[in-house]
Amino acid sequence: MDAVIFCKRGRSTSSWDIAGAPMLVRQLEWLRRLGCARIAVEIDPSHTAWKALFAALDEHPIGAGVERVISAEPLGPAGVAARAGFGETPYLAISTAVLGDCSLDALVELGPGHKGMLRPSTGLEGCVGADVLLLDDAHPAVEAAVTVDGWGLVVRDRADANRLGSMALARELPSIVVHAHEQRPGVWIARGAVVSEGAALHAPVFIGAGAIITDGATIGPDAVVGARAIVERQATVADAIVEADTIVGEGVLLERCTAQGATIVDWATNARATIEDPLIVASREGRPRSWLSSLVALCLLVVIAPLSLVLGPLRPLRDALIGLARGERCWVGVGAPERTGRSGSSLARMADSAPVGVFSIEQALYAPDATEEDRRRARAWYALSKSASVDLALLRGAARATIAQRLRNTKLQPT
Repeated sequence: MDAVIFCKRGRSTSSWDIAGAPMLVRQLEWLRRLGCARIAVEIDPSHTAWKALFAALDEHPIGAGVERVISAEPLGPAGVAARAGFGETPYLAISTAVLGDCSLDALVELGPGHKGMLRPSTGLEGCVGADVLLLDDAHPAVEAAVTVDGWGLVVRDRADANRLGSMALARELPSIVVHAHEQRPGVWIARGAVVSEGAALHAPVFIGAGAIITDGATIGPDAVVGARAIVERQATVADAIVEADTIVGEGVLLERCTAQGATIVDWATNARATIEDPLIVASREGRPRSWLSSLVALCLLVVIAPLSLVLGPLRPLRDALIGLARGERCWVGVGAPERTGRSGSSLARMADSAPVGVFSIEQALYAPDATEEDRRRARAWYALSKSASVDLALLRGAARATIAQRLRNTKLQPT
């Protein structure tokens, strides 16, 4: 049997913007358990989550063989099935907002053109029940409904999504597979995650792949920390979601909200707020390597490398260009930080993540007599604010500071 996941009109019913790629993975797992060999997924390119959906289909084994139907306007289940070539045989259809688990024997006996009604599982009674459609080319509309065994619900908002996830983590919904190791009841830690001994995890809680939870952080109950996210010391995430590649700074409290990069989404009002201070919340996404910069660096090395053998002052430039060619440096940045041992400070780690450049802007980033704390704060700001305009402004400032310093040194020299 085939299946389609379709978008309803209005698009506001799509939970992919609410629950992200995990929702799609759960839907695909559900349909596979129902015996669906071919599955088509309708994706609206205007959704903020569409890139994450594509990544989930590419990276997760459950996405193998799934047909992607891209449409700026809702096609409905019949339109999606037609685009995917599924229309000649019966196919199941669910909307992007529906998740559940059920037996379809009664629905299959009725044949195409009918709807299976599902009720929420125990503990989710406050949610809206869902349905599954059985259609084909000859029966593109629903004529009758039947109650089927199992549960299903419409994920209306982030609170619904988090409540559903918490029940799954507490093993109250055994049909939902959690892709992680259960360290103790209700505490799930995915591969590559690092949880410091001084961190407190209160079930139910999920720590995603490659995430870092530092000493003094408190996670849970009812909390999800996404892949590669960082929660710094003394921060608390309770009844909240930290999306992938998000940094939660020291002492920050997240409750009844979702943190995604520098954006906070309040569950009660659905309001979105952008946080300007990167030490509160920020994105951890790395910058892509520039192959053009590497190529230019290699061309310059052809000239600089031989000259550096006889001209000592060119050797630092040669080494910097080698780092640029390897993707370890950028054209403009700070100097390599001094390694004084591993620090547990989030500020130190953010400062160390400031990109190292061939040309330094540190003269404009902080005063020569700045304290170590001020230097770290400046580097942390630069690590998260780097852009072409910022680099240009800092380069001008660094050039002026260098010229002024040389003039002062000249005046101080004895005549």
